[in-house]
Amino acid sequence: MGRSAVHALGSARQAAPGGRAKGARELGPGRSLHLRSAPVVGEFFKRLTNGVVFLLAALTFFLVPIGRKTAAQHLVAIVSTPPAREAVSAFAHIARRIAVEARTELDKLRRPPPAQREPKPTTTKVSPPP
Repeated sequence: MGRSAVHALGSARQAAPGGRAKGARELGPGRSLHLRSAPVVGEFFKRLTNGVVFLLAALTFFLVPIGRKTAAQHLVAIVSTPPAREAVSAFAHIARRIAVEARTELDKLRRPPPAQREPKPTTTKVSPPP
């Protein structure tokens, strides 16, 4: 509900031109305590529901068998195969190489280039005419 809708709803509830609606505490122009706290309660229940769903999903992942093993046991079996281990070592090697390259590039950016020295002007001695 937008701000103008809340303002219009609050204005419609007013009993007298300058008074409050019956039983409502005013928090600002045209806003009652009930309308102000509704989004907070809704947000709380949304987060609570998300937490419960996450908890049930985690319990299912670790406790409910799919065939003879749970999903977590299947994942461990897949990750512990020789091709998976080879892939992990290859990724680790590439990640180390990229980290070294990134570190050298950052070091280059942190260190300013050496200041260029201006060459000394060459002065030629002019001998006086004989």
